[in-house]
Amino acid sequence: MAALIKFFQHPGVRRFFVFVILTGVLYLLRSMMNLILLTFIFTFLMNRLENVIRHFLNRFIRVSQKLIISCLYAALVLGLSLGGALYYPVIVKQIQQLIKQGKYIASHPDSIPFLDMITNMFGDINLTSYLEKGLNFIYTYITDIGTFGLQMVMSLILSMFS
Repeated sequence: MAALIKFFQHPGVRRFFVFVILTGVLYLLRSMMNLILLTFIFTFLMNRLENVIRHFLNRFIRVSQKLIISCLYAALVLGLSLGGALYYPVIVKQIQQLIKQGKYIASHPDSIPFLDMITNMFGDINLTSYLEKGLNFIYTYITDIGTFGLQMVMSLILSMFS
């Protein structure tokens, strides 16, 4: 029994068990890993930026850390809102143009001069199955972008309170 206790008191064994426990915790939190990592990154970057600004401003006037952090997050929210307001209509217009072009091509297949060559080269292809797979991929891609955007917003909010 004393040998077993001595074995577990060895630093290498303790480190191994700590590693196993940390691995287990990370495995249990795997669905939240993006949120955790993004929160850490935003907290780290905002802290560094706040330190640089405070160091610069302290030469002239003492400014509280809370004021600098509040101003930084307000500027970030303002910038993201302004960027979203400017680029959202552009993206919507481009998607509408793409859909309009796709409908036109689908209703006027003779508008593509090389379509006959393509169909002759490949023979009888089941285009609907390829189209369905492509649309499923696009839908999955768009939902992944939405999920990641939500995680970014949540991690920015969490980093503000860290």
